[in-house]
Amino acid sequence: MEHILNWSSVLCVLSFVCVISEFFILPGNLEKFMRSILYIFFTCVLITFFSFKNMNFNFCNLKKNFDENKKSKINTEKLNMDICMVFKDKIENIVSSNLRSVGINLKKIDVIMNLNDNNCISINKCKVYIDKGDINKKEKILDEVQKILNLKPEIEVY
Repeated sequence: MEHILNWSSVLCVLSFVCVISEFFILPGNLEKFMRSILYIFFTCVLITFFSFKNMNFNFCNLKKNFDENKKSKINTEKLNMDICMVFKDKIENIVSSNLRSVGINLKKIDVIMNLNDNNCISINKCKVYIDKGDINKKEKILDEVQKILNLKPEIEVY
C-alpha cells in the first residue's frame, strides 16, 4: 500500500513539474521536441508502477487492514447520527410533499428517529404541525401519514 501511495505522489509532483516546465519552453522546433521528451518521461514514470515483479497484492489483507484503520479513525456514533439526520430530512420531505399534493398546508413536520441495537433506523414518532384553518383535515392527515410511514402521527395546531 505504501508503494502505491509513493508512486501516486511522485506522479502528481511529476505532472505538476511537466505542466510548469511547458510554460518555460521557447516556441519553435525546440518546443515540439521538449514536449515529446516530457510526455515520454511522464509515460515512463507511469509505467514503472507495473514493471515491479516483486509486487504481490493480497486484497483480502488490504481490505482487513483498511477496515481496522477506518474503525479506529472514524467515530461510528457520529456517522450513525449523520445517517439518521439524512434519512430524517428525506422522510420529512416525502411526507410533506405527499401532504401538499393532497391539499394540506403544513407549518412543520418533525420525525423522531434513532438507531436500534441492530443499527437499523427506527421511526419513533411523527409530529405534524398544521394551521388552525386546517383542523378539519385532521383525519385526512392521519390517513396519509399512516399510509406513508405506517405510523400514527401526532397532530398539533400551530
